[in-house]
Amino acid sequence: MACAGTDPIRTGDMVTLSIKADRILPKADLEIPVFSSVCWFNAMEEAGKTAFITILSPMWESEACSSTFGFELHAESATTQKGIAPLQCAVMCFHVAGEFTYRIEGTDKTLEGMIRVVARDR
Repeated sequence: MACAGTDPIRTGDMVTLSIKADRILPKADLEIPVFSSVCWFNAMEEAGKTAFITILSPMWESEACSSTFGFELHAESATTQKGIAPLQCAVMCFHVAGEFTYRIEGTDKTLEGMIRVVARDR
């Protein structure tokens, strides 16, 4: 699943990040085009840990997107307040270019990364 925009230019890709107890795979920092989605997958099945993600930026542009789920939007951030259980995921579609720092808690140590969203080539 990716952004379900009606304009083909606004159709994006889906990138999956796997959350392990001590790291993010394949890597914590990504570069994606506008209207792409990131799926954070809780791969801590054996540890039985719930992951909590905070995107440290307002994400109001993504509110109406049918691809975004599992996040609650706040004035300064987007969070998975209820957490992501093992083998479950949360998805955020990124509608504007910019740099979006995120934090994952509930792991062995707090993990951090950045999603760099760039303009799409026409």
